[in-house]
Amino acid sequence: MSYTKRRTPQRRRVGPKRRRKRRGLGLFIMILIVTSLVASIIIISLSIP
Repeated sequence: MSYTKRRTPQRRRVGPKRRRKRRGLGLFIMILIVTSLVASIIIISLSIP
């Protein structure tokens, strides 16, 4: 994990556009995870009663 962290600044220097795209992708993944968690909670709450 530390290796990738060290590699990120170089990539940023090469192209800020690429970094922005990666950031957007991470945000999209985060939203997906949150939505899946919410959906699972709703399903659990519906299945309990």
